Amino acid sequence: VVVALPDNGGREHRIGALVQGEEVDMTTLRKKLSDSFESYARPRCLAITTRIPVKNNGKYDWPAITRLLENE
Repeated sequence: VVVALPDNGGREHRIGALVQGEEVDMTTLRKKLSDSFESYARPRCLAITTRIPVKNNGKYDWPAITRLLENE
């Protein structure tokens, strides 16, 4: 899941990505993102979780996702 997070710095938002998986290699993931995207388009916050938070209705729980990314 990719989300725009509020940023207090020089930009209005920063890109965050929450990845679901138990055996995700962050080094490989960062390398793939670096090879695929310009620096301005790469996620600044990158986190791994065993399960992407969803609400009872099956929709993403955006506040929970944002909290996970802001703790990184």
